[in-house]
Amino acid sequence: MRSSWANGQIRYLIQPDGGVMLARASGATGDDPVLGQFLNFLASDMATHPEHLQSIDAGLRKRIKSLVKNAKVDLDAPLAAEGE
Repeated sequence: MRSSWANGQIRYLIQPDGGVMLARASGATGDDPVLGQFLNFLASDMATHPEHLQSIDAGLRKRIKSLVKNAKVDLDAPLAAEGE
């Protein structure tokens, strides 16, 4: 799967244990058609059924913060060559 990042393209793989592997998406061209279709579906569903939209509550926001509090990310650092 590929996702756009602020300073380029990355590839990510979610492991069965919940870990996430990131790698530079070298040589990737064009947009991901499946992701594009999914985003179009979401946009259409939000426009058609705005009543389905929900904000996240303070408890979930706190849980998310606790899960990533020790994550250190340097978006300007080059990605490691291993695993590409």
